[in-house]
Amino acid sequence: MTSTLYGTDGTALWLTLMTTTASDVRGRQLAWLSAHAPVAIVLTVAFTAVTGGPWPLILALLPALLGGAAGLVPLISVYGLVPGTDPHRRAGNPLRTSEDDDGLTGLAMHGTGAWVVKPQAPR
Repeated sequence: MTSTLYGTDGTALWLTLMTTTASDVRGRQLAWLSAHAPVAIVLTVAFTAVTGGPWPLILALLPALLGGAAGLVPLISVYGLVPGTDPHRRAGNPLRTSEDDDGLTGLAMHGTGAWVVKPQAPR
């Protein structure tokens, strides 16, 4: 859910895709890191202290995993792009980025669930 960096751009996405620069991607990566790295660092240090784990291994893996994740986030965001509603057309609910009430998100929000049925070949 945190890798929809470009999905919230709405119809302004075409402008970003046509005039891509490295600074746009790097800025979004830094924004992702600034939101998620502090939580990851606090949780890693706390749980390593509680378990008495291997500090050198954990402190070496944490920056590597954060850097790898910051690199994969733009890739996943563009590969699995799900454009949302334009920002000027959104309602007041910040958690709702789509107006699609008939899809799986509408079913999941109402708690009814959805079944995926694989069609059988005729016998």
